[in-house]
Amino acid sequence: IELGRPREAARYSSRAIELEPRVVNHWLVHAHGLLVTGRTDEGRAALQRVLELEPTNPTALQVLAEIEGS
Repeated sequence: IELGRPREAARYSSRAIELEPRVVNHWLVHAHGLLVTGRTDEGRAALQRVLELEPTNPTALQVLAEIEGS
């Protein structure tokens, strides 16, 4: 994402999720890549998964609030 290639980030994070589905950071990176590329519904679902794994995750809570507010 930092290199300006969010589609690649989403693809790689998807693979990371397949390998380690309980790692919150993989889901956060995946959500970010999806949201930046306009895949809002999928990004929202990824953030919801973060909250299933870690209900008080501040990043997921903040981004979901921003999405819902827009």
